[in-house]
Amino acid sequence: FSPLEVAEFYSRNGGKYVAGKKYRKFAREMDKDMATAISILETDADRGLQMIKEIDTKIALSGFAPPLQMRLRQNLIQTRQDDIYKMYKDYTQRDMQLSARMLEELLGGEN
Repeated sequence: FSPLEVAEFYSRNGGKYVAGKKYRKFAREMDKDMATAISILETDADRGLQMIKEIDTKIALSGFAPPLQMRLRQNLIQTRQDDIYKMYKDYTQRDMQLSARMLEELLGGEN
């Protein structure tokens, strides 16, 4: 490859690498926010659910393509699936049906 070919390649494809870095940084931030929301859910269901809604809104307004947004949402849920399911069971056992339903709706009815 000549230096001109290499320069052309990066000028055409450079945006992909920058977007990838932005996506990974954003995903790490959302992962931290989700961890915080999950820990708050254990003590304050309303506030935790509100934080999850805020995370969803941040993702929707992120400017990333819809498939990337969907992948990020799925990854956030899958990495904490066990914790979410335990809370869902706990809410139903403690007769917190509204919180359980809200959690189920936010997570796409997966529980």
